[in-house]
Amino acid sequence: MTKVIKLVMVTEGKCRPKEDIQNLLNKDALHHTLEAIHDPPKPGEPESNCHNISFALMTDLMINRLSAGYKLITTRNIPWNHSWLECEGWSIDASTILKDPDKPECEYWILFGDAFDYRKRLGIKNFHIKIQLIDKEFAIWIHKYNKSL
Repeated sequence: MTKVIKLVMVTEGKCRPKEDIQNLLNKDALHHTLEAIHDPPKPGEPESNCHNISFALMTDLMINRLSAGYKLITTRNIPWNHSWLECEGWSIDASTILKDPDKPECEYWILFGDAFDYRKRLGIKNFHIKIQLIDKEFAIWIHKYNKSL
């Protein structure tokens, strides 16, 4: 089953992260992201697979030399663990949305919104910047061999 990726703006404004990801989507250059989206989560991982997908998206940005200013963020201080990206005051979050309970197909949404509002809405006070900038080869190696990130 192929999942459709939609880019959705939650907050209005010029958003370089949306432009970057839209360009990669148009160039068919989100290989790691698409692989993570289609991989089911491992036992014990969240159904939305946010950790693997966020890391994969960061990997694709690095490979395409677009990662400057992006941060991969993980939090463990809300009722669940969660990962997302931030860049230039924008949050970039991905989650699986079931369109209709009577239909098995899913869409994959990447949501863009104000990072401060996003953290406030989720009740996030403290978070950990997991990855800010690493080189291309290291990103590929980690994604290939350590899918738990």
